[in-house]
Amino acid sequence: MNVNTGACLTTDNKTELNAVWLAPCGNRSGQFWTADNSRLQNQNGNFLIDDGDNDLHTVREYTNSNEFVWVGWTP
Repeated sequence: MNVNTGACLTTDNKTELNAVWLAPCGNRSGQFWTADNSRLQNQNGNFLIDDGDNDLHTVREYTNSNEFVWVGWTP
C-alpha cells in the first residue's frame, strides 16, 4: 500500500507480461503480495519486475536477475 495515497499495488494475470498500477485497495487477487528473499510475488504466482523501461510488470517465471530484486521497509 502506498503510504501517501492509500492505493494498492495492483496487477492482473492476463498475459505472460502484465502491467502494474496503483488502484484503490479491495478484494482483488492481484493486490496481495508476499516478500521473500528480496523478491515480491503476488497471489497469482507472478513476480514483480522492473525491466528498465520505467514501467513495472509481473511475469510468471522467476530468474536470478537483478530486475527481480527489491529492497524496502515496513513502517
